[in-house]
Parts: sequence; structure tokens; C-alpha cells
Amino acid sequence: MKHLFFEQYKSKRIKKIESIFGRNWFAGKSILDVGTAHGDMGIHFLKRGSLVLFSDVREELLQDVRNTLAPMSIVPDTIKLDTNYYYDLKRRFDLILHLGVLQNVPNWKQDLECAMSHTNHMILDCMVVPQEGYESNTSVLDNKFVNKPEFPYAGVHSEMPSFTQEAVEKHLTSIGCKYLRLDDEELNTDWALTRKGDNIMHGDLYTRIVYDWVYGQDYVVHGSDTIRYNLCFQRMWLVLK
Repeated sequence: MKHLFFEQYKSKRIKKIESIFGRNWFAGKSILDVGTAHGDMGIHFLKRGSLVLFSDVREELLQDVRNTLAPMSIVPDTIKLDTNYYYDLKRRFDLILHLGVLQNVPNWKQDLECAMSHTNHMILDCMVVPQEGYESNTSVLDNKFVNKPEFPYAGVHSEMPSFTQEAVEKHLTSIGCKYLRLDDEELNTDWALTRKGDNIMHGDLYTRIVYDWVYGQDYVVHGSDTIRYNLCFQRMWLVLK
């Protein structure tokens, strides 16, 4: 059973990406899906006619992609890839999807350099620190920021990012890239979690994945006495070379 909150998150990102390039653009285009996980995004564009290379550091997730596509008699192009290390795939792509990965990569600057050496177009989407010195265990309750150590940052990600949006943009500029930051409210998504991190329809911890926050300003969520909100500060960029 698909998790409704993830489906909303995925559909909003797909809608934004297709609004940039146009739905018909993807037919015949080569795409590298970095950190594909279960392949949801890459499979969508594969169905649009793209030639997708699914990459992930975890072989079991690549096998999951193969299993998903097997009933359609599709054998996907997959590669085990650890983006924390330098890589050269000896080929170029019309587009790289780099979604939800960068915050998990200690050598994130090298990762960006490697990715952009393979393409002129990349969609980069990741968590960031909203401002220098931000406390990672900050939550929102009753419209006020309060420290709740029992609620880890965002709850849906394994790592806390070590960089701000400015650091990412500064490095992209230093390697000769241009970018358009897409900090649109339409990308915001609520995510319901149990304490164990399982998706549920109703629960006591809701993560709000927000894109329209302003650097250096508090982002206030209007909640209730029974719902605790944890904020996941996200950014999406169109990166060009």
C-alpha cells in the first residue's frame, strides 16, 4: 500500500519538474536518478519515455526497482553508486535527478562536482540548515518554537545536513554553474509519522516539509494542542552548466 503522504510529496515534485521542462520533453531523454531508493521518481519519467539509469548505494533498493518493473517486462538500467566517493560514469545525461540525497553525503561538494560533470541540467532537492547555528531538535508546538529532543530533526531523514542554502549556491557558482532556486509554497508537504517513523493517517508527530521559508526568519506552523509539528527545511534548485 502506497503511503499517502509520500505520494503527495512525490506528485508535487513531479509537477514542479514537469512545469520546468514540459511533459513532452522527457521522451527519449537520458536521466540519471541519483539515490533512487525505491525508484518512484525515475519510474515516473521512465513511463514518460526517458532512458533512466537508476543509481543507489544500496543493492537491495536497486533490486526493489527491478522487482517493481518486472511485471511490465522492463529490465531497468541500474548501477550501485556511492556518491560520497568520486565517480565517473563515462557518459553524459540530459538531466540528473538529485533528490533527497545531498544531506546524507559528507563529501557533498565533491558530489555536486561529480554530478555536474555528467550533465548540463540537474534538479537538486535536499534538506538544508535554515540559518547558521540552527538547533536541529527545534520543533513547533502551538505556534512557538520549543526544544523537543525526543523528536529528531524532520524524523523522515537519516542525517542532519551540514550546510545552508548559501553554502550550496556558493559552491555551485564556484564550479561554474548557474541556478534557479524554487522556494515555492506549492512544494510544501505535511508528513505524518509515528514515534517509530512509520507513515500513518493520524498521529502525534507531523513533519512539515517546507520550501517557502525565508533565511534567518522563523517559519511558524499553525497547529493545535494535540499535534506537534517538526520542520524539515528543504530547497529545490534547477542547476545549469
